[in-house]
Amino acid sequence: MEIENGKYRTMSNYQQIEIQADHHDKIYSMMQQEIVEDKQEIIDNDQPKINYSASISTHQKNFASSNRWLIFLRLLSMNKPEWIMIMIGSIACLANGFIQPIFALLLTNIIKFTAFAVAGSKLTERIRTKAFACLLRQEVAYFDRSENSSGAICHHLLSDALSIQQIAATRLGYICETLAMFILGIILGFLFNYQFTLIVIFILFIVAMLTYINIIFEMRLHKECREILQQASSVREFLIY
Repeated sequence: MEIENGKYRTMSNYQQIEIQADHHDKIYSMMQQEIVEDKQEIIDNDQPKINYSASISTHQKNFASSNRWLIFLRLLSMNKPEWIMIMIGSIACLANGFIQPIFALLLTNIIKFTAFAVAGSKLTERIRTKAFACLLRQEVAYFDRSENSSGAICHHLLSDALSIQQIAATRLGYICETLAMFILGIILGFLFNYQFTLIVIFILFIVAMLTYINIIFEMRLHKECREILQQASSVREFLIY
């Protein structure tokens, strides 16, 4: 006989409760497993539909693009009797595309040469006026010297002013263009490959040194030619007058 509130009765009740709890846990886990399997089955069933719809969309896009080219080619074939006019128009469009950068280049050159020519001519006029005014203020004995003859003075007024004009106008433009190209080239070179750029800079340094030596020899030659031209001007002036 079992006692109603005895230890054996209590232990038996606890065991039954644990058995029921385990049974409920197993049922719950089985239900969760079934839900997961159902979801996976739904996803597997919907995946072919998604792939099919994606393939249909890609096919439609490819068909639309190919259909556009077919329409364009069809229109060209319909316009085939006027192919000469189409060819002329296409050549004109190509020429227009080439002319735009050429026109920009020519326009910049026109502006450059015009601006420097105007500035140089004003400078030449100003220098010659001041030089002639200084000559008029000289004493008579200044003109008795052989190096200050009328021919030499005319040559000085002609050549010196032109040399200064070239320095202030033409060479200034060349210097600006060279600096702009050099700076832009160095920046682009360092952006792409700095090792090769350093090699090029070293070669440019050697070229600059050789150019400087060449300029020194040309200056000496120009000085000798200038003296010879002064003597020739003096002889010409003596023979004419």
